[in-house]
Amino acid sequence: MLIADIMPVYHFREYHAKTIHGSGSHIYRTARHLRFSDAPLTPLLFRLRGIPRSVSGMEQLEQMGFVRLAEIPGEEFVLGLVGKFWTLRGSVVPITSKEFTCFDKKGYAKAVWNFSVHPIDDNTARLATETRIQCTDAKSRRRFSSYWRLIRPFSGCIRKSILGAVKRRIEQPTGPGEAADG
Repeated sequence: MLIADIMPVYHFREYHAKTIHGSGSHIYRTARHLRFSDAPLTPLLFRLRGIPRSVSGMEQLEQMGFVRLAEIPGEEFVLGLVGKFWTLRGSVVPITSKEFTCFDKKGYAKAVWNFSVHPIDDNTARLATETRIQCTDAKSRRRFSSYWRLIRPFSGCIRKSILGAVKRRIEQPTGPGEAADG
């Protein structure tokens, strides 16, 4: 998996997955282009963290500091972010995908967040999301650890909410006469 290639060593991790009845390609497209308003609680939790209302989907995350680190269309995409997440504003560092891997300035943490599709059969797949965090030194690891204990449940809510929204969009028709996977 791309996330393992990008960050094989990490200090903190969050993982969630959901089985969805639909084609893997449709599940991937839906996850990649999901509007956060479709995922209950996500917009509210993002705003509490200071993420502006204008960030309404995955693509807008890239406009606020996340960088697309890698993607295999139809299978997995990985976003990354560097900052002092335990501070009020997060002190996000503008960085390119090439700079991300070798970033090692003390006092920061690097985070990667992926979504990956794992086909089970022709009409069912498992959509997974994983977050990995690597701190650049012991002091930032201690600071992030305190922060993580506080926000981890909310972080998990965001990810579960997004997975649930993708599942609903795929499995439930959106209007009269509309197919769920088409």
